[in-house]
Amino acid sequence: MAEKEYIERAALLAEYDRVHVGPPGGARKLIEEAPAADVVEVVHGEWEEKYKIIPLYGDKHLRGTFPVCSKCGFIHAAEASVPLNYCPNCGAKMDRKENRE
Repeated sequence: MAEKEYIERAALLAEYDRVHVGPPGGARKLIEEAPAADVVEVVHGEWEEKYKIIPLYGDKHLRGTFPVCSKCGFIHAAEASVPLNYCPNCGAKMDRKENRE
């Protein structure tokens, strides 16, 4: 299944007005009236291994190296051997290392 792509309506209309010659045509009206999708911009991050001291209760602490979200600082202290592919705190998609050029 092909991934869907979304376009910012205001940017498309601005580009249409910039390159279109003559009076506005039917295409501009179609762009203005097309239904809009409710989308959220994808934020990309990565898990960074950092030494942390996590307070538990009383004078007890959990010390060690934990995956930390590069976007919000969330500490993934769950007992999973492999961190999630997203941050459960901010929703960042953990693929920034893979997307670097």
